[in-house]
Amino acid sequence: MKKFKIIAALLLAVIVASFVLVGCTAKTYNIVIANDIVGGSITVENKTSAAGDIIKVAVSPQEGYRLALGGLTYSSKKFGVNHALGNTFAMLGEDTDVSAKFEKIPVIAAGETYAREGNKIYFGEYPQSIKAESVNIGAAVTGRAGYFMGDDGKMYLKKTGSAFNDNEAIVYSNGVTVGGSEQYFLVEPMTWTILNEKDGKATIMTDNLIDSKAFLDSKNTTDPYGPGDRYNTKPGEDKKVYANNYVNSDIRAFLTDTFYNAAFTDAQQEMMESVTNNNQDGVYEKNKYTEANNNTVDKIYLLDYNDLFDADNGFQTMDDYRQKKIDPMKTSFTTDFARASGAFTQTADTEYGGMGYWWTRSAGKESYQTTVLTSSRGYVNTQGINTYKDSVGVRPVITITLK
Repeated sequence: MKKFKIIAALLLAVIVASFVLVGCTAKTYNIVIANDIVGGSITVENKTSAAGDIIKVAVSPQEGYRLALGGLTYSSKKFGVNHALGNTFAMLGEDTDVSAKFEKIPVIAAGETYAREGNKIYFGEYPQSIKAESVNIGAAVTGRAGYFMGDDGKMYLKKTGSAFNDNEAIVYSNGVTVGGSEQYFLVEPMTWTILNEKDGKATIMTDNLIDSKAFLDSKNTTDPYGPGDRYNTKPGEDKKVYANNYVNSDIRAFLTDTFYNAAFTDAQQEMMESVTNNNQDGVYEKNKYTEANNNTVDKIYLLDYNDLFDADNGFQTMDDYRQKKIDPMKTSFTTDFARASGAFTQTADTEYGGMGYWWTRSAGKESYQTTVLTSSRGYVNTQGINTYKDSVGVRPVITITLK
């Protein structure tokens, strides 16, 4: 009898333990890799996983291709399409489809000033993608401080990353956390979208946010009250100039000098047209903040508020915007270099993951505010953002003469 009780107790313990184990085992879901990926392939270690598990995706581009910014996506019926910020994502609570968008690596042939594919122009070079692990850095480039040659024959810029608000969730496209570490960024052709083309000339805008800059550096203001950045009057000016004045802005100086000379060859600079821009109209038309915002004649500039709703430039109209339709032209991803420069980058794995916001040249509602376009939803912030914010992305516009 005693032996029977012992056996019964053991059986009961096994049954209870089985129920506990079954109850504690997390439900798993399938990971389905898309079968229509072009230009490369992706793999995951396990084909099933529980909700919340971190899934690492191995990305293998074909020769001449690379993973596009925001190109790694995962989706489900319930959660929709999400962009992974790097090469990992948190498993959704249902079967998840994983896909990737590869793009041709931009190449400008030797002796040419630009290349074109459809409505895309490859023009100028600027640091963008983080160095691949397979590349070894060699000698410094003579006459270009901070630049080095890789053993792949390409040039790289060395920079210590500084993530927006020291946010550890912001990572480079290879999954490495931004901030604190020294990295090398590939100097490569920039990709531009044609806004309009006429009479052998094309007005083009960068696809991605190529850098992160303050509209007006707080150290350069004449505001006696400190970081309110109310004024930016230069010596000899007879009018009070406000901080949201594009003429005197640091971002204009960056575009027309630093960026212009770093990104374009002499031959490319000759192709760029000088464009006269009206800077009088702010978001709320002319007001006291725009009185000294005179016209500018520049080869590189920012769009203004009205441009953002110009259908001739490929943007959605104001009517569509008021219906809260998302305009892909108003959304833009941050490059690895922009992230290293402190660009705000949407970290939540959503359909806006990896995107940032960017400056226009139009005055906002207050003297220290300038209109920005929030790329995370293509939302135009007419209130404006403080001009000294250096986490706002830069999306240049130029007009070039085509062959």
